[in-house]
Amino acid sequence: AVAGVHAYLILREDRNEHAQAQRESNRMALRIAMGFAAVAAIVQPLNGHWAAQDVAERQPMKLAAMESHFETSEGAPLLIGGIPDEETQSVSYGIEIPGALSLLAFNDPDAEVAGLDQIPQDQWPPVLPVHLAFQVMVGTGSALALLALIWLFALRFRPHWLEARRMLWALVLAAPMGFLAIEAGWTVTEVGRQPWIIYGIMR
Repeated sequence: AVAGVHAYLILREDRNEHAQAQRESNRMALRIAMGFAAVAAIVQPLNGHWAAQDVAERQPMKLAAMESHFETSEGAPLLIGGIPDEETQSVSYGIEIPGALSLLAFNDPDAEVAGLDQIPQDQWPPVLPVHLAFQVMVGTGSALALLALIWLFALRFRPHWLEARRMLWALVLAAPMGFLAIEAGWTVTEVGRQPWIIYGIMR
């Protein structure tokens, strides 16, 4: 968000000599913001891996809803996209990466991952909103991480990219995506533990 604001200011800044200090200020602020973003892009997948393992241990049905994982299985696939149907217990239009969910959750591509079939259906979280919110969270987070890594690459190997209009506009358009990812993640957290107020104890 900070990088997007300063990218926008660079795009619209005055070219007269009196605006020199402001131009330098915007460029420095952009570099600081993107420096943090580049570090986050590297750390974020590690944090996501830890979080997935924590959910798999503490709230396995939330993980099952996040991934629309209806049937307990070994070597469970990771689902990219897709529209789950609770009635038919199937997913349309999704792309499966074999064994990746087992690897993410248990560091073992052949590990068993509990599915929604382990509990009565009246205890299932609402699968569609949880799955879609999770996809939005991961998708926007991945896009932001990729943009940060591209900026880091440009800083080292293609410095003329840093002030190219395409790069600056990409940062401007990405400005609200972090907020979207946070809200989607909060939706996963709260809707994913339904129907429980206190997970497994109080409805």
